[in-house]
Amino acid sequence: MSNNRVLLIERSTILAQLIKQVLQNDPTLELVGHAISASEASHLVAETRPDLILIDAPLRGMGIQDVIPLVLSRAPSAQVIVLTDQWESRYLKAVVRYGISNCIRKDRIATDLVPTVNRITRGRLQKSWDIQPHLVKEFV
Repeated sequence: MSNNRVLLIERSTILAQLIKQVLQNDPTLELVGHAISASEASHLVAETRPDLILIDAPLRGMGIQDVIPLVLSRAPSAQVIVLTDQWESRYLKAVVRYGISNCIRKDRIATDLVPTVNRITRGRLQKSWDIQPHLVKEFV
């Protein structure tokens, strides 16, 4: 079985280190790159062709509503997980508009990231239970 190629787009060095450690605990996941800006992300997506992209929200230099189409234009089959501090309207709208696989709050990365990634990469796409009430509130 081949590894799932993961690209991390995260501006915080400390959080990036935590995410790298979490990903290393799963032998089916291969971190193929780490970008800290939208321009760097654009280059790395084309170069690494990831299966899964973890995107920091917000990202320095470009809004999430601009970063997602940019990375998906270069890796259209990649799944995307948005990493966020809070459930903001613009992130929730991005989930719906671009078919984002999931959002994970940054304070839950240690417990939720690998199980969520595994569900997504195994084809059991499921929006996070945490995000569902926020989606309902935003769109109903």
